[in-house]
Amino acid sequence: MAELDTCQTDPRVEQPVNGGNVVKIPDTMIQPTLTCTTITHHPTTPISEIDAHLPTELLIRIFSRLEARSRCRATQVSVRWNTISCTTPRLWQRLDLSNRYSLGGEKNITISSAPSSPTTPTSSRLSICRDLSSPQLPQSPTFQTFTGVNATLLTLLLSPSGAMRFSRMTRLDLSCTAVDLTIFELEGVKDVIGETLNHLILNGCGGVDSGSLYHLRGLKGLRALDLSHCEFIDDLGLEVICRFLPHITHLNLSYLFRLTERGVARLFRLPGLLSVNLMGCYRIKAYPWALGDGARRGTLPIKDLMLGEDSRIQTRGFWLLWCVFQFDPSRLVNLCPFLETLRLNMVLFDLPPNGLETLLKGCNRLKTLSLVVDRTAIASLCSSAAELRKLKQFEATIHIGVTGEQVTQLVKANALPKLTALKFHSKHTTVFKDETLKALVDAAPSLEYLELNGDDMSLRGLDPVAKNLGKTLQSFLVHHVTVSNEGMRAISKGLPNLRELTVTDLQQRGYGNRIGSLVMGMETGLCGRLRKVELSSHKGFSDKDLARVPKGCPSLQ
Repeated sequence: MAELDTCQTDPRVEQPVNGGNVVKIPDTMIQPTLTCTTITHHPTTPISEIDAHLPTELLIRIFSRLEARSRCRATQVSVRWNTISCTTPRLWQRLDLSNRYSLGGEKNITISSAPSSPTTPTSSRLSICRDLSSPQLPQSPTFQTFTGVNATLLTLLLSPSGAMRFSRMTRLDLSCTAVDLTIFELEGVKDVIGETLNHLILNGCGGVDSGSLYHLRGLKGLRALDLSHCEFIDDLGLEVICRFLPHITHLNLSYLFRLTERGVARLFRLPGLLSVNLMGCYRIKAYPWALGDGARRGTLPIKDLMLGEDSRIQTRGFWLLWCVFQFDPSRLVNLCPFLETLRLNMVLFDLPPNGLETLLKGCNRLKTLSLVVDRTAIASLCSSAAELRKLKQFEATIHIGVTGEQVTQLVKANALPKLTALKFHSKHTTVFKDETLKALVDAAPSLEYLELNGDDMSLRGLDPVAKNLGKTLQSFLVHHVTVSNEGMRAISKGLPNLRELTVTDLQQRGYGNRIGSLVMGMETGLCGRLRKVELSSHKGFSDKDLARVPKGCPSLQ
């Protein structure tokens, strides 16, 4: 029998229970306002009796540490848990109705008032299902016109319990849905989330165009807006944002192919814009700070700026949309002196000889820098090694033509201590030999993302990666590599924090080094965090080896 007295027992003292077992209660789990209650648990005591003595504050703290799916399941445990969860708005600050990871339809919600079953003890059951049934909406012609995700959202926000539950919602994800933005014009919706909604994600919503953004003007608390991949947004949409959403601070406009330089110039009207993402906008060839028009512009408060193209698209077999234009670093420094994050992913610049030094020295608040490294940039990076060491994160994408000797120059100049990601424009670029990779790994102990071509490496050439980057490396992409069984086992056992592993064009030496050696290492549990595995080989893999992958990777997505 075990006893826990929340008043007489010091929570920081280890208490023996269950015949000598020691349980230590951390300080973070103790609320000073808990009432004095002594709980006596006997193996024959019903769980419901224990639940009745659990303080409400303690249950709320436990619910706050659960992910959304587990929290929804917890609401079906008992009427008390359902009541506590649904009447605590801070537990429901995020709502995800996106179809980003779903197959075969939208997520519709049906509310059933049927009597409870033993498996669902609550009298009013809320379930998310993938069917064509329409949620119950108020009997009004205005509401009955909405279907799909729009009806789902209205059901959640306008029902009596939902209005209380989501009254503090700060983040709403409607990615890849047929959302109709006119629902944000309804008075009931604005009353619930108009002042609290801070972040709205409309990634890939085909029904969102420039004119429909006008319906968001009632969201007074909106600060972050994600419009990436909304193909019908053009320069007019940016004009609407500047006129009716002037309080926006974070704007994601990536992969909006209709945007031009003229539309980007309008963003300067936003007084509080802190972050702008313009990656993949291939029509933009010259940004306003690159133009020599002599126009006077005030200082912008922008802290995060992202341009160019996602380098990882090359792993999908597409050719990159290169952004090549003349770039004036001194003009950017004068216009955006508060930059903290600058991502120039897959962007080729026609820089002046001292352009990189001007950029690094002028933006003295810069913490994160991502850029393309070509042959002409090696000397500038070596001369700016002191400024690179002041960064918190440095991400480099190696352009075609860079040699192993030039990478060695960067290592000797001590320019890579803050290197966190090393990518390549082409997976066929051969830079590394065994000694080059070892020197890089020693010089960049904070690497989280590493991509390389292993054509010139030996069977055990990858061992330094598993030996030195076990605590930091999360993504490892290897192309054209020949590795022994021992090397594969070293990778699986030496990289416990790995979340993404890509092995393409594995050069198998007969059947001497199968992928099974890598999978067998996973089954030890050291790669339990692995979420993505991508494998390819000219000789293929056996069914037995591949069957072990999901077994050894419980977190695989």
